[in-house]
Amino acid sequence: MKKHREICLLILLAFAGCAFLLGFFVLHNRKASVSYADSISPGADIIHAEPAVIAPTGKLININTATAAQLQTLPGIGPGLAQRILDYRKEHGPFAAVAELSKIPGIGINRLEDLLGHITTGG
Repeated sequence: MKKHREICLLILLAFAGCAFLLGFFVLHNRKASVSYADSISPGADIIHAEPAVIAPTGKLININTATAAQLQTLPGIGPGLAQRILDYRKEHGPFAAVAELSKIPGIGINRLEDLLGHITTGG
């Protein structure tokens, strides 16, 4: 009987340890994902970017007036993404800031950074 209690206690401690570790990893990953989400919120890195990073490299394309063909001349923008930009603009109106492009599926922070220096909102 005593041996049975010891085994049950060991099993209980093992489950408690596993639950603690699982909770720790879930909480740790949740904090990491929240801070990552904060860092990729629309415009988060762009607002704090150094001016040299967003310096124009040539003629800027106005994303509020550009055609699909003009948008496709931008780095990483193909026909499908150009159409999504036009559809978004038609549905939501003109872009107030370049960072709003991150609301369009397929445009993440990396692609947005690639577009800096190539686009403007005209304002």
